[in-house]
Amino acid sequence: MALRVTRWSPDTCPCVIDYEWDDALPQEARVHVANAIVQACAAHAAATAPAAHLVLVLEENQRKNLFDTEVQARVVLSETRRVEYIYPDSTRVLNVRLTGFTTAQRTALQGVVNTDARFVGKVVLI
Repeated sequence: MALRVTRWSPDTCPCVIDYEWDDALPQEARVHVANAIVQACAAHAAATAPAAHLVLVLEENQRKNLFDTEVQARVVLSETRRVEYIYPDSTRVLNVRLTGFTTAQRTALQGVVNTDARFVGKVVLI
């Protein structure tokens, strides 16, 4: 068993977290255990325990990634068709700015936001 430490910075906030994992385990069996908050953004500063901090930041980052998968399953992105992901305030509701999308494409994605439990109340199209 060899514990490794990875320093991770999500693309959803400026937090920086160190977590440990066992490289002797297959990737699908690995558990990431937070061991240090290197930097906490204002939105996550209240979560002072490394484990709680990692859970919050990871949940937000994974939500953004899951929604991005939904977008890319329906639309081909380009220079004129773009998506911007923003967590604007302490509510931590993911705001998604769609540029260059047709009404039908926006409607389809709004349907996902309205019905998929992973996104209801947690994602807003702007």
